[in-house]
Amino acid sequence: MPMVRGHDSRSFLRHCRLLLAERGVHVTGVDPAAAFIAVAQSKPGAEAVMWIVGTVDDVPALQVDAVTMTANVAQVFLDDDTWNATLRAAYAVLRPGGVLVFEARRPDDRAWERWTPDATRRIVPVPD
Repeated sequence: MPMVRGHDSRSFLRHCRLLLAERGVHVTGVDPAAAFIAVAQSKPGAEAVMWIVGTVDDVPALQVDAVTMTANVAQVFLDDDTWNATLRAAYAVLRPGGVLVFEARRPDDRAWERWTPDATRRIVPVPD
């Protein structure tokens, strides 16, 4: 299993998208920042990913196994109605048993102090 590193969550996720697409997984990357999509599209293997500049409103009808939200995506939404609509849209595209995976950071929680090798490292087999 390759070790994936990135300087931020978007970089990490972009790399994960490419790794998944390389293995034949259908991957769609959505981001409202055209610059982020442009960087992602410049990477080797990026042609295997469907890249969309936009929001959930711009995604075609899909059924997916997983939706990921990273880089403090929740902070983008200025009101609860927009955030709730986004979560509902994410749920609507999930197949039964699908998962929503998102990252949230709370600096006041100081979570990094609990990120010790004993508490966080584990080996997970990934089938070919």
